[in-house]
Amino acid sequence: GAAIQVGDFGKYFDQFINKTTYTPENLIDYPEQTSKGLNILNENNSTFDSGIKSSYSMAARTVPGIPLRIKLTVIEGNIESFSAWGYRADQINWEITNYNNANHTQIFTVVNEDELANLEIIFGEGNFKIEVKYIEGTRERTRIITIN
Repeated sequence: GAAIQVGDFGKYFDQFINKTTYTPENLIDYPEQTSKGLNILNENNSTFDSGIKSSYSMAARTVPGIPLRIKLTVIEGNIESFSAWGYRADQINWEITNYNNANHTQIFTVVNEDELANLEIIFGEGNFKIEVKYIEGTRERTRIITIN
């Protein structure tokens, strides 16, 4: 095949981004709530109670071809228990790394795309902030949730 020379196409991307009214569609669904509680991954939920009396869900439904990993990291505050969070063993469709006590980090990966991944999560005692990193295919974004 013949080689094709493409000029400075980046300026057209920048122009589109700066002037468009297009709103990108999120292909991964983070339901506001599941049977396990409010979903910590849904962006409408950002403050959660600490302690074993309050449980929440961590849920996502992906589409084929877009893998999802979630990285939770404590970035600020006082953790009064052994770990910042815990979850029930009956989780659905998540592959989970061991909790790293040194930096309070854990990674959750959806196993089967196009199926709901869901688990029940509780937060340890204390007041702290957790960075939630969404790794959606090649796209990464973060947000902060507060635990009181």
